[in-house]
Amino acid sequence: MHTLGPNDNWIGFNIQGDIGPLTLYTSARGKLVGFLRAPPLNPPSPTQEAIREYFRQCAAEWRSLSTDQRNQWLQAARRARISIGGYNLYTWFWRTRNEDQLATIERQSGITLDRPAPLP
Repeated sequence: MHTLGPNDNWIGFNIQGDIGPLTLYTSARGKLVGFLRAPPLNPPSPTQEAIREYFRQCAAEWRSLSTDQRNQWLQAARRARISIGGYNLYTWFWRTRNEDQLATIERQSGITLDRPAPLP
């Protein structure tokens, strides 16, 4: 276990979880603590595998968009001043299919977004 020094802290980020080969968390004393990530003790459950596959499909769909289409999602998130980026906006819509909220973002940003293909 290693307590990271003041130069290892990133302003504005509450870092926790696995990042690269490290697992990071904030201690009770407010220090960022990191240690080498341990391999899982058990194989992933069928539910975990299904969720991972779901997001792999979403990422593949994102990569299949043209540069212009991806830029529209990025610009819409930026112009609407929401706290997530374009890729996260895309994955949020992929998961929720919330047309009303996406229409609000389109209205606020002035950008009409191409919808991802319907889920199988």
